[in-house]
Amino acid sequence: MKKLAAVLVGMAIALAAASPGGTADAGGYKATITYLKGIARLQPAGGGAVTGLSLGQPLGEGDTVITRENTRCEIKLENGTSIRIGPATKFTITTLKGTQLGGVRAMLKLVTGRLWFSVAKLTGDSEMVTQTPTVVAAVKGTVYRADVGAKGASDLVVYDGVVTASRQGQPDVSLGAMERLAAMPNAAFEKGAVDDSADDKDDWVRWNKSRDKLRVMIIIPEKRGDEKATASVTENTVMARFMRNYMFKVVEKATVDRIREGEKLKAALKGDQAAAAAAGLEVAADLIVVGEATARYFKGQALGGLISATANLTARAVRADTAEVIASAAGIRASAVAITDEDAAQKALMSVGEKLGSQFVDSIITKWRRDARKGAALDVVVDGVDFKKLKTVVNTLSRIEGVKDVQQLYLVGKRSLLNLIYQGDTQGLAEAVEAAKFKGIVVNVVGLSAYKLELEVTVPKARSAAGEETGAEMAQAVEPAKAEPGKTDAVKAGPAVAETAGARPAATEGEKTEPETAKTGNEPAEAGAGR
Repeated sequence: MKKLAAVLVGMAIALAAASPGGTADAGGYKATITYLKGIARLQPAGGGAVTGLSLGQPLGEGDTVITRENTRCEIKLENGTSIRIGPATKFTITTLKGTQLGGVRAMLKLVTGRLWFSVAKLTGDSEMVTQTPTVVAAVKGTVYRADVGAKGASDLVVYDGVVTASRQGQPDVSLGAMERLAAMPNAAFEKGAVDDSADDKDDWVRWNKSRDKLRVMIIIPEKRGDEKATASVTENTVMARFMRNYMFKVVEKATVDRIREGEKLKAALKGDQAAAAAAGLEVAADLIVVGEATARYFKGQALGGLISATANLTARAVRADTAEVIASAAGIRASAVAITDEDAAQKALMSVGEKLGSQFVDSIITKWRRDARKGAALDVVVDGVDFKKLKTVVNTLSRIEGVKDVQQLYLVGKRSLLNLIYQGDTQGLAEAVEAAKFKGIVVNVVGLSAYKLELEVTVPKARSAAGEETGAEMAQAVEPAKAEPGKTDAVKAGPAVAETAGARPAATEGEKTEPETAKTGNEPAEAGAGR
């Protein structure tokens, strides 16, 4: 443990020393602002003038990002890693370099505030380190957050994967999924479980989770011997496994039970992918996991009077919007021995359920993140349109950064279904739609899931000089403008315009350029220094 601490500390110091000035292109490695809502500033490497950040802006070594209250921002690295920046936050990109084997070496120094990391799997010679005033965190691919509060007190909270926490003079601490660590100045690390109730009350945490969450319905009936089980142990076990990962929201069992005996699910259990997808859409699920589990009993003298049960499980995960099978498993087996046949069957069925849940959770998350990085196919449902209005919607959507190949699938009774490719998630597309300007119509986002966006189109009501509504026919047309993912009207207008809502303008030469955040007096020292 102490050896690893020394390695991490040495790496942190080396990474910091390797970043004397910083460059805008991060030494050839790409880091880009992909979401910005509110006001954020950039203190460039080398101590240049503080400027406002804008969507699409590149960042590099030595750059310091400062956010105001009520600001949220996201940085994407070219390997797919997302770093989300909370309000009243200040951090520096100490190191950001590509490696000889195509990996990344990155170190972030968090002074105060909040960062949320969704780290793509790191391979080869890659390194990723986060340093706060009281802890150094090293990862190889995980989802976690780091918070720094008053006097440098730090919290690490891990939602998926593993984080190693280190500080000179203390043993290393390994944190797994749903574990947290409190790192107070001049005190030993305190490790514990994540408080879900506290997370539920935290707007910042809820926002991050909502950007990553997939809604899944799970249907796995069971047979024990020749009889159909009234309650499926396998189904409950798989549901529990999905629920342990923050990226999934499992459709409630009561909701599933209402459609369990319907024709769609019966067809789905027989292998009909379209029926499975239709059943998923019926409960607003993004995915449906459907399968069958069986348990057989055996008893023999060699077992000393005990009963052995062997469970088998076959299942598949189907996208509700496209009916595509994105994960499948056949012949998952497990055996167990117990005094009664029921106990033996239950143990074996729980075992196959846990195996399937773990396999599907990992493969579904991997595919979803890969699709989001490369550009995933999304459905866009548009209500309240005729042919002319739909043409306006299609043309404006096509102008949004990251959108391509917008296809009209049908237009029936003022309701249309579009399909498009978007490099990002539906949350980002929703933000971009809200920021876009549509000629002569108003477009509101009224619903979204992982793979679908729902829009409602209305005609704006103009007002006369006396302030009275004059009817839709006098609406002022607004020419469409190029919108970008996650950009509000204020942000899209640029920092100078965004700040007219009560915020001070960008600092000019000679003015104080410190952010409006509470000073902690605990700038992160080099890892291990003075400890």
